[in-house]
Amino acid sequence: LCSTPLARAGAQQIVDAGVTAVIGSMCSNGAAAVSNYFVERDTFIPIVVGDATSMLLSDPGQFPYFLRTASPEPPDAMFNLTFSLGFRRLVLFHNDDLWSATMTSICVRLFEQNGVSFKAVSIPFESSQVEV
Repeated sequence: LCSTPLARAGAQQIVDAGVTAVIGSMCSNGAAAVSNYFVERDTFIPIVVGDATSMLLSDPGQFPYFLRTASPEPPDAMFNLTFSLGFRRLVLFHNDDLWSATMTSICVRLFEQNGVSFKAVSIPFESSQVEV
């Protein structure tokens, strides 16, 4: 459930059905959309997710009823690996989902601070073909 509109529609169905807690598989986009929907409507429905790893979801002020079983992925780990392997010219492919947006913004900052030459290429979320 990665589509924000589908996740919000599902959240509405959960609220309408009187569900008191959600445990399930959602990507970061879906988890954020469902959590925001619940907060906007003061439903106080906790969500436990194993797949959503965006660091943005770690903010308890924005996602007060969101819990995860997977730890957030630190974007600097990707940079450190790339840098330690000696790569200094990179192409960073990303899309516009929550996880990618977080990773991309932090990696871009780290690349710029450390003199790594890169090109960021945005790929539509559902795309299978890309021109570079």
